[in-house]
Amino acid sequence: MKLRIIWLVVLLGLLGHAQAGGGWVYKQGKGYFKLTHWWAVSPLNYDVTGELTNQMPVGYFNSSFYGELGLSDRLTGILYVPFFSRMTNYRVNSDPLEPREMATGFGDVDISFKYGLFSYESFVGAATLTLGVPFGRTGLGMNESLATGDGEMNVMFRVDASSTLNLGFVLGWASAYTAYNARSLTFSDEFRFGAELGFKFWKDRILAIGRLDRVDALGPLESNTGSIFSNNFEFLNLTGEIGVNVTKKLGLAVTYTKAVSGRSFYESPSFAVGAYLNL
Repeated sequence: MKLRIIWLVVLLGLLGHAQAGGGWVYKQGKGYFKLTHWWAVSPLNYDVTGELTNQMPVGYFNSSFYGELGLSDRLTGILYVPFFSRMTNYRVNSDPLEPREMATGFGDVDISFKYGLFSYESFVGAATLTLGVPFGRTGLGMNESLATGDGEMNVMFRVDASSTLNLGFVLGWASAYTAYNARSLTFSDEFRFGAELGFKFWKDRILAIGRLDRVDALGPLESNTGSIFSNNFEFLNLTGEIGVNVTKKLGLAVTYTKAVSGRSFYESPSFAVGAYLNL
């Protein structure tokens, strides 16, 4: 699922975390909505042992809708819909990269419910249940190595804890999470964890966010295509994001993410641009 590349959700990044995201939930009727285009083109990939290889230069492109809406004061509904998903294989050792074949279509959808567990002064916590629905396609292309989704339905349980920060000259927040992703078919389950640190500047108009995300597959080493839609991929990602609140409700965001280590995962950085609306 795209949720696990935090493109993915996020993938997927959220802005306005001082109000929602992390351990926060939205009040009933309040929400956050975002349109994002994300891409990564990687001549090199981490193989199954974590070494770099140019065996399959690959590119990923994704346009998505992400929304959070307060269903009650403690329950938030979350929807992630990648309405455009493209995977491209490039010819080995081509410079510049020359596309060999591509697959385009609808991606896998994530439906989530986040429940506020506690709120104590500036410290909050929440639990999220996510259902990953396989609307994308697999086994595409000449060698069946292309896909727009992973073809399996998964259920993920995640717990977040967050706190606001007041450093006197700047306001911000800090969050941490842990999650377990139960995958169907022959896919291995996953353990995930991560952290986020964010600050608001210039009368809350500028948001600066840093993230760390880790995914560990709980299955044995196995050789695969190295696709983000394959089994037993792992990564440690570092992300930087800048958001600009154009108005009190509308904003723009740019994101840069780099895997500092991985297994059956792409090596090059990914980029994302998006526009968001706060209700």
